[in-house]
Amino acid sequence: MAASSGKEGNTRVAEISGIYVYIKDSYDFTDKPGEVSQYLGHWSKNGVIVLAYNGAMSYLNEPRLYFSYPVALGNPKLRGNVYYPVHNKDFREWAIKHQRGGDFVIYSDRKLVRIDPPIKVYL
Repeated sequence: MAASSGKEGNTRVAEISGIYVYIKDSYDFTDKPGEVSQYLGHWSKNGVIVLAYNGAMSYLNEPRLYFSYPVALGNPKLRGNVYYPVHNKDFREWAIKHQRGGDFVIYSDRKLVRIDPPIKVYL
């Protein structure tokens, strides 16, 4: 929060001239019954890539349309250059097997939103 404080006569006053806002989102890696397990991207030890095609196909709920093969970026013989398709069900199975993982929470960067005129709060 962007604020200042002071006095007006004998009364303390806080003046709020802006607030910070952010977005919080969580992923629980669950799927709706009867639907294709959600595509989470192609993963490797080097990171995650997303095939735009698979992202688009997830809305059609047709498993036969997915590109379900590994993808190589660069030399496929080098560790981490091969990315494997991962879906919610794959992550859940991995989490159970390894007793790790769980829900994932992500936060956006914060953004200052100015308030004009400022809000005065009498304390």
